Amino acid sequence: MSEFSPEEITRRSKSNLAFALRCLPKGRRADMVTFYAFCRIVDDLADEPDRILEDRVKELELWKRGLNDGFDNANLIQVGIENLISKYNIDRSLFIQLIEGMEMDLKGVTYTSFEELKAYCYKVASVVGLISLKIFGANYENSKDYAINLGYALQLTNIIRDFSEDYLMGRIYLPADEINSFGLKSELLLDSAETKEFQLMMQFQADRADSYYKLADQSLNDADYKILKSARSMGKIYRNLLNLMRKDGFKVASKRYRLSTLKKIFIMLSS
Repeated sequence: MSEFSPEEITRRSKSNLAFALRCLPKGRRADMVTFYAFCRIVDDLADEPDRILEDRVKELELWKRGLNDGFDNANLIQVGIENLISKYNIDRSLFIQLIEGMEMDLKGVTYTSFEELKAYCYKVASVVGLISLKIFGANYENSKDYAINLGYALQLTNIIRDFSEDYLMGRIYLPADEINSFGLKSELLLDSAETKEFQLMMQFQADRADSYYKLADQSLNDADYKILKSARSMGKIYRNLLNLMRKDGFKVASKRYRLSTLKKIFIMLSS
């Protein structure tokens, strides 16, 4: 369990999501920082290779049990999450689904089809959007479609960007049937990163991500437009990141793509 406050966890992360939270009103920003700290904790449990796997599995299970049955000696983050659930009437099963997505990461990852991958993306990204809607105060039904589709788009962008890092951890967040359809082999993907076939496959994945950004835009309700400024900023940051990788030929096996702070500030202001 974390020994840091939500604010410290968010500050240490230096993530695009933490950056996008800056444009929220003070009260909602503090609540999103608490939620983000929860996301960071469970994500770290899925990703920390230096910690014993059994211990990480146990901690995620304790989080699920606490959300279902109440926490024993709740820490600062757990108290904060319970307050959010009560304050915004959030379905606690959403938090549990998010943890289930992290548990999927612990198993070493391969996906047979996009439908399987999409189910994973829903749990680790779209669910984050659905919880965030409550905290933002976005109440229109269409905004749920916006959150779900934006979640897919963001996660697919992450999958492209983090390809090399994930692959070296034994995780392939690309559908096996699509890998095969481009004449590639899962066990040789990293070695194939400079080939035309790999580039075409990544282009295909980028086009799919872009289609979800467009679906999200189409689902955005005018009444929630201002309220969802942080989400729109996040979408623009990641869409710019996707375009950067596309223009550079998806050198994801050898480069870690990121946007400058100045670029992100400009995107936020333009939102």
